[in-house]
Amino acid sequence: MPRIGGIFVTGTDTGVGKTIVAAGLALGMKRRGWQVGVMKPIQTGAAERGGERGELYSPDAEFIQAALAGGGKLKDSPGEPEAGVAHSPFPFNPHTPYVLREPLAPLVCARLEGLEIEPERIIKASQWMEEHYSYLVIEGAGGVLVPICRNYFMIDLIKELGFPVVVVARASLGTINHTLLTLEALRSRQIKVLGVVLNQPTPSQSGICEQTNPEVIQSLGQVDLLGVLPHSPAISLEKGEVGNLEELVQKHLDLEPLIRALERPSSPLPYLQRRRSALLKELDRRYLWHPFTQMQEWTRGEDLLVIERGDGVYLEDSDGRRYIDGVASLWTNVHGHRKREIDQAIEDQLTRIGHSTLLGLTHAPAIELAERLIKIAPAGLSRVFYSDNGATACEIALKMAFQYWQQQGEVERASFVYFENSYHGDTLGAVSVGGIDLFHRLYKPLLFQAVRSPSPYCYRCPHQLDPLSCGLRCLDDLERIFKKQADRICALIIEPCVQGAGGMLVAPSGFLRRVRDLCDQYQVLMIADEVAVGFGRTGKMFACEHEDVQPDILCLAKGITGGYLPLAATLTTERIYAGFLGDYSQKRTFFHGHTYTGNPLACRAALANLDIFDRERVIERVQERSRQLAEGLGRLWELEHVGDIRQKGLLAGIELVRDKSSRDAYKFEEKIGIRVIQKARTMGVILRPLGDVIVLMPPLSISARELDELVSVTFEAIRQVTEG
Repeated sequence: MPRIGGIFVTGTDTGVGKTIVAAGLALGMKRRGWQVGVMKPIQTGAAERGGERGELYSPDAEFIQAALAGGGKLKDSPGEPEAGVAHSPFPFNPHTPYVLREPLAPLVCARLEGLEIEPERIIKASQWMEEHYSYLVIEGAGGVLVPICRNYFMIDLIKELGFPVVVVARASLGTINHTLLTLEALRSRQIKVLGVVLNQPTPSQSGICEQTNPEVIQSLGQVDLLGVLPHSPAISLEKGEVGNLEELVQKHLDLEPLIRALERPSSPLPYLQRRRSALLKELDRRYLWHPFTQMQEWTRGEDLLVIERGDGVYLEDSDGRRYIDGVASLWTNVHGHRKREIDQAIEDQLTRIGHSTLLGLTHAPAIELAERLIKIAPAGLSRVFYSDNGATACEIALKMAFQYWQQQGEVERASFVYFENSYHGDTLGAVSVGGIDLFHRLYKPLLFQAVRSPSPYCYRCPHQLDPLSCGLRCLDDLERIFKKQADRICALIIEPCVQGAGGMLVAPSGFLRRVRDLCDQYQVLMIADEVAVGFGRTGKMFACEHEDVQPDILCLAKGITGGYLPLAATLTTERIYAGFLGDYSQKRTFFHGHTYTGNPLACRAALANLDIFDRERVIERVQERSRQLAEGLGRLWELEHVGDIRQKGLLAGIELVRDKSSRDAYKFEEKIGIRVIQKARTMGVILRPLGDVIVLMPPLSISARELDELVSVTFEAIRQVTEG
């Protein structure tokens, strides 16, 4: 059975019978042959094993597990995993991350015990369980507005976990109001509700109220009624007695609407939503002009995706379809969409100020971020100049390098060296040092002169050498350039380790180090453009770290805010900064700036982004996922039109060719890369090609399961397009 996901069981209140319903749903799933995992994120009013002050455990989780085990206790210790499931790496039981003694709201319980509940612990536990079960049933504590920690409620946890919800309500008087309020709260947060179960947790007579409630809730709540569970004296949570639960489920719960909803996530949308989606697409075709897009084909196309929301590594379009964000929203997203800590940081900053200029003023977020960046950047960098995107970060670096030499009296230094297949942005200065003819040739009359040096495109090496034994032959030309005209060169600009837009070209080991050494030897400034490869993407915080390189100028953008807001930074050494100091009358000021330079909202998002790197040990996770990606990509070599696979950390380029043996490329007009990514969309993955190179660059937070799915869909899309 393919992985489907999970269900979060919540209630209109405490004591409504969520545990019995969760056990019933889990049992029904198991009867369909699914491997079901059970999770009770927070157990309050925990039971004690072994008498007073004994070991605390979750009676709710154990009741559900007992039901799945066929009526007996599943295990004696809450830390022991179910048979066939790997041991947990956590110092706590992932089935019940928090077990608290008092029968109170989680926030209150935790404070009484001198601790604070960390939602991240629950998220990590659920991610681990997703990798070991095909399906999860998660039972909440109390209702949706039960406080978990400061400014964080059960509904926030539901939203972050991302599973659809089943609501449990009492079958008795007052349930209409409580149920409709719960449904309204969930829908206001765009949380999918699969249905409502009415339950009789205590013995009661069935009167007019119990007879009419189901129809009224179904009608007014516009929700599926999955059933009405009567009270059964044979079922006891306190004693862990499952009793006739299976019989009750089969007789009184209709699981088919729930199963259908989960197996068909793209079920028909309400009419107004379908109409809105169609209208947006029509208006887009009429008014928008998209970047790097042939608009004649766009306006005639039928596959417009209007992205409405994001959640983790997923994007959802206006038609209700979900996709893995396989390119991290153009290489920017780091921790997934709607990361709680970054959301909160931006919201908090909004209560202070949205924007204030750095021209003649300053503000705390820009100051604090500058300090943090210098502390994590390669050694020797000491100053931060802000802008708002990668091209401006590089444009600033070029202007800084030029003005620095001019103010040093070396006015003949007016040229730059760049590499073939390089890309540093779309402003005219950045285009002048761009090495991709398709993007840059047309604008040549507008550009300043710069010197191009060969890049390490090892798959199509002009010397037909092996990168393991070539001796970096491609750098011979660079050394000749330096020998001949180093005294006329301001700086060299390079994408460390990987040329991104040029086709994910991974440089051979030692290339970057040798470039740095040549720059030192010939006294040429080195600009490292880490816009695409910075912030963990390659398995190090910055790609320069792979070869212990310290650039003179470092350009950062994209992942700096976790993929939330436009922000860029150009970092320099104190030597370069000092070259701009002088008396006002000397006019040595760097006369450059942008309206939104150092925007406070963006800086605050960037600070939250760096906090997450520290707290969640992101670099270690990237290294682990990188090994998994390398293993998964190995399968693609068997495809007859995969010519080369290039990978560094969590980025990869898969070059497609017409003929493997000759390495002949496809014709441009065949649009092979575009056809592959269009096919991937039909299978729930968003990719973007660079010509006939298929790029994989997911958010760094991608789980092992999600990464497997990304690679599998890529494999199948390539196979169907190139071999079909």
